[in-house]
Amino acid sequence: MRQVLWGYRELFRNLVLKDLRLKYRGSWLGVLWSLLHPLLMIAVYWLAFEYIISFRVKRFPLFLLVGIFHWQAFHQAIKASGRAIVGNANLIKQALVPHELLPLAIAISSFLQLFFALVIMIPILGFVQHSISWNTLFYLPAALLHLTFTAGVALAVAALTVFYRDLEHLMDVGLRLLFWLTPFIYPFSIVPKGLARVLQFNPLVPFIITYQD
Repeated sequence: MRQVLWGYRELFRNLVLKDLRLKYRGSWLGVLWSLLHPLLMIAVYWLAFEYIISFRVKRFPLFLLVGIFHWQAFHQAIKASGRAIVGNANLIKQALVPHELLPLAIAISSFLQLFFALVIMIPILGFVQHSISWNTLFYLPAALLHLTFTAGVALAVAALTVFYRDLEHLMDVGLRLLFWLTPFIYPFSIVPKGLARVLQFNPLVPFIITYQD
């Protein structure tokens, strides 16, 4: 895999840039939507859980920020990977392109948008909290592991969708269910013990708990 990426590094870079350009083509704000979209989601959940459902979590907007931004990166990568190969049939037929480059480019593109948003948000977090803990340094290895996991899932989804087109539709339902089975907008500590034992098999749970810590 590493040799494939290095041998086709220019093509891979162009695929990542193409994904970024096409995603926001025709939009006035462009890549800024990678920041604004999760912020709008955070505002909705904050209003709903803070004032309507009276759900209490210390510094809840910051708690939501950690969860929603990382969910957005994962969700975009997995949802788009369903058409990574099927939607680029002409490119594959016209050129000898390694198929794995296509979903990998989508995963990298999604996390680049995440890192862009975090470059803006981390100073804001430091201002709100009046300091940034040294524990923040552990974010990078956690994010790299998360990216590696996401890339693996994207590869699997892209390959399976070639043979099972219904998977693309099932992904919509599956991702919605996965969102509510992962503690993005609620602390894992409030989950009943019986359900918590089940949720521990959710591979996203260790990542989001690490980010929150």
